[in-house]
Amino acid sequence: MRTLTLLCAAAAALLTGCAATQNLTASDLRTPEHAYGATVLPMTIAQVRTALFDYHRNCRPHASADHDPTGLGRLTIQGTGMGMTTASVLYAIDFDGLPDGKTQVRGYAYYTADRVMIDKTLATIKDPKNCLL
Repeated sequence: MRTLTLLCAAAAALLTGCAATQNLTASDLRTPEHAYGATVLPMTIAQVRTALFDYHRNCRPHASADHDPTGLGRLTIQGTGMGMTTASVLYAIDFDGLPDGKTQVRGYAYYTADRVMIDKTLATIKDPKNCLL
């Protein structure tokens, strides 16, 4: 009986952890609590897109990237993970084109462990031919 009680308690704890990430959107992450780094890349949004495409073509697919259809210089990358019933956004990276031709980057992560994905994504943009990243 004691073993069953412990097993039920462990299962409840696991399910509680999954429920916490259920149905998260990129908008949910865009808070100071989940902010992880901001930087400026010395490249245009078009160059960022090209770098992501080159890495995807030469190495492996990356997280999903949403390009601004209006062409106003915005790009968002989202990494998802499975929640209890739906995929949840675990990290998001926003790229905004600046008037001087550079790109402002802001990263957001739900879990501290997902910050490494933000770092890796920026590294692949800076060096898209390096498939070891």
